[in-house]
Amino acid sequence: MSKLMKHFTQMEEQGETKANFSGKHFTIFNITHDFYNLKFVTHINLSHNNLMNLPYEIELFSCLKELNVYNNSLKMIPDSLSSIQSLKVLKLGCNSIKLLPMGMNKLVNLEILDLSVNKLRNDSFPSDFFEFENIRALYLSDNKILDLPDTFYNMKKLQVLSLRQNRLTQLPPSLCYCRDLSELHFQHNKIKHISPFLASLLHEETFIFRFENNPLIPQIMAAIKLGLHHLANYLSSQDYNVIFNESGIGEYADF
Repeated sequence: MSKLMKHFTQMEEQGETKANFSGKHFTIFNITHDFYNLKFVTHINLSHNNLMNLPYEIELFSCLKELNVYNNSLKMIPDSLSSIQSLKVLKLGCNSIKLLPMGMNKLVNLEILDLSVNKLRNDSFPSDFFEFENIRALYLSDNKILDLPDTFYNMKKLQVLSLRQNRLTQLPPSLCYCRDLSELHFQHNKIKHISPFLASLLHEETFIFRFENNPLIPQIMAAIKLGLHHLANYLSSQDYNVIFNESGIGEYADF
């Protein structure tokens, strides 16, 4: 019996459901079908190791609620992960992920997804990625994303979106469908204009709107200094609509 199998056997005997392997210097997480019963495991912490991949057999944790693989060396994740429909929290930040598999939207109970500090680009996202109906927080900061698909209308429960430190030149107008959004972080990008459609999000003064280190046009910066309500009114104004349409990204917002 391997040490890992022995560990899970002892967990089951002791009635434990949370496995903590953080900082154990793992280079592999060798799960095989010999691990016949892993349904009792609800949380796995593999953060701060040296893992280069996750095994396809990760699907054996069929009742897993949280998987933390923060700060490893992952370059991709197995598509079998999408079969763990109980998963609510998935922490994949601080890795080297370049490609995401199709079918991640099958994680129908996923609420928190952290993909910050990876190597994601535009072509890293499959066409069905932005279809998480129950997601509340999505972290995509510190990647190499140039633009995002305008398909956020499927993510109506989204509350927190972090896009900090990318290469974005615009924000998807369909974010206006995310009525529960309360935090939007897009510092350190290349955004000059904000879609008028996003004005509807900004009427609450408690909305957290982080915009620093973007080349926003002076009119937007002036409105921001007066408060988010003023910014919302300015984005809705006819004067700004003329500026926005002349910017060349007006067609992007026509959905």
